[in-house]
Amino acid sequence: MSIDNEEKDRLLAELEHTALYNDLALLGSEDLVFSASKRVEATRAVPNAMTVISSGQVRALTGRYIPQILRLFPGLDVVQVTRTEFAVSLRGFANKSNFGTRDILVLVDGRTVYDEFSGNVVWESLDIFPEDVGKIEVIRGAGSAIHGPNASRGVINIITRPPEAHSAFESNTSFLKDGFRQRVGASLPMGSYHLKITGGTDQADVYNRFDGFSLPDDEGSDTWRVNTVLTKRLSRGAQLRLSGGSNTGNILLHRDPQTLAHTDQSTDHLQLEYEHPSLSVRSFWNFREVKFFDSLTGSQGATRNQHLYDLEFVHRILRFGRNELSWGGEARYIMVKADSVSSDVEQFNGALFFDEQYYLTQRFLIRLAGRMDFHEEVGLRFSPRGGLVYKINSEHTVKASVNMGYRNPTLANNFFDFSVGSFITLKGNPDLNPERAIWYETGYLGTFLPDLTVGLDLFYVIMDDLIISTFTPPSTVTFVNESNNIRGGGGELWAQYELSPFLRLIANYGYAAYQEDSNNVRGAAPHKINLGLLFDEWKRFTGAFTFHYVHRTTWPFETGDFPGTVTEADPYYTLNALIGYRVMKNVEARLEAYNITDNEHRELPEIGEEIPVEIVFILNFWL
Repeated sequence: MSIDNEEKDRLLAELEHTALYNDLALLGSEDLVFSASKRVEATRAVPNAMTVISSGQVRALTGRYIPQILRLFPGLDVVQVTRTEFAVSLRGFANKSNFGTRDILVLVDGRTVYDEFSGNVVWESLDIFPEDVGKIEVIRGAGSAIHGPNASRGVINIITRPPEAHSAFESNTSFLKDGFRQRVGASLPMGSYHLKITGGTDQADVYNRFDGFSLPDDEGSDTWRVNTVLTKRLSRGAQLRLSGGSNTGNILLHRDPQTLAHTDQSTDHLQLEYEHPSLSVRSFWNFREVKFFDSLTGSQGATRNQHLYDLEFVHRILRFGRNELSWGGEARYIMVKADSVSSDVEQFNGALFFDEQYYLTQRFLIRLAGRMDFHEEVGLRFSPRGGLVYKINSEHTVKASVNMGYRNPTLANNFFDFSVGSFITLKGNPDLNPERAIWYETGYLGTFLPDLTVGLDLFYVIMDDLIISTFTPPSTVTFVNESNNIRGGGGELWAQYELSPFLRLIANYGYAAYQEDSNNVRGAAPHKINLGLLFDEWKRFTGAFTFHYVHRTTWPFETGDFPGTVTEADPYYTLNALIGYRVMKNVEARLEAYNITDNEHRELPEIGEEIPVEIVFILNFWL
């Protein structure tokens, strides 16, 4: 049953002061978030547009790939490039040279999985499975004031299930045409310690439905993953957490619109955290080693290995009068060895940031935040955020904000130095400026009836200094900052209605349009509609029925035989059914059918695969 608003506010206030980012109560709540300011706070107090995907929604939507979960929610653009490759953005793909977004910061438990060399996120290289996810928090719009560079369009923070949310033993076995996946996991409490280990294998061939060619080796992914977490409870609500993981194997992916490569890769990490409601210290090491092989000939191409070391602290909630202040700092060291650069690359970055909120009245909140980043190539950059939140009453809130975000040049943008064939040299530019975006946002969040929540978020953005490639005669391709800016606007209208504690309806509509001078710049559809019916342990059923509609659009990268042209993608829709039934106390059989009407379509024209119907049978077992 629903609780009254006063009791709900009391419980939220208590959790704000005592909860850690992965507490069980927080994972199940859409009313509290962590990612907006790196501390637990009420969603209604955040000036940014937020999307919160709670643990119950994740359970209902759990599919083969995490981007399939994200697709249902407002402002998220998900493109299935091949059977195993996805591209994810927020409010459009508004770059001019590639379909892969480089201005979205993706985190797993606060640790970046953004590739500092290429600027991409390879979703299949994560060391977790969708079943490991406890909650996903999304900032739509710039998050650089707290999270720094590469968050100029938004942040996706994937929070994994802690050991206490994991069964003593779990097994998830997936069967599909030309594919197989097996995940196992175990959790062991040992007094004040708690250990969790998950891992498995994931193998799938692509459909091999490309436009004009067929791959001799149609392996899309063949990886092994392992993830381990050890926690220790400390006094005064604190926790020490040691985690590590690895993903090794082969992944088929697009390095750029013209290059499809098999990638023999190993992606590893080690992370140590101290978490307390008033203080956190996080350090981690990321390692990635890749070898690229031509997808048609099998010949080996470039190789690369890279290390990233990061140390961050956050001091939360210094209260004085009506003010609440959080502040922190971060230091990062990156080292890369690659065939595509002339010598080893080393880079140091550092930052200080703060988040201040001032209660002008009990209903009127002023938010100020900012981050000063130092980058060895671009120097000092400051990213401010200002916001106003007005609580009309306990059911209705309005807000507005101005945010500045930016994306640093990738290491490839700065340091590339290699030949493509016999005639072209690709050369980096160390003098590039970071891309910058200024977001103007306003929003409304309201509750109608006891369980109907409605939101409206509008935005206007100005982007400049976009980094593009350019040809310099006689034989050099390099990178420059474009002089023109891009302006865009749009928004998301969304609603959620809880029919019962076990049934939920989700509906949202998104619009985004961008212009350079008077010309439209499209990297994602201007209109998107998502509908979903989610059920969690409803008469032994868990799952969802979802519908996605994506309008016609054009892609701004050049493909095919006619340079200077853009490629059009037809509108498409998909209808999906994800149905799990608990046949015994600890056994669930699940059938997932994607694109069940077999509406064959290409979500990325020319270079993407044609997407047909996909049927997956899953057997879940736990103790």
